[in-house]
Amino acid sequence: MGILSSTLVHSIIVEKEFDHKEKVLKMRDVFLRIIQLLKRDLS
Repeated sequence: MGILSSTLVHSIIVEKEFDHKEKVLKMRDVFLRIIQLLKRDLS
């Protein structure tokens, strides 16, 4: 029972970390796109 629950908790934590990384990558993509648009407007 202990092994099962700790594995479950571990997978939930990994899932959350993976989710967080995905969000960070998406935010970075959006940020870079905005910067590119701004550069195009300025030049």
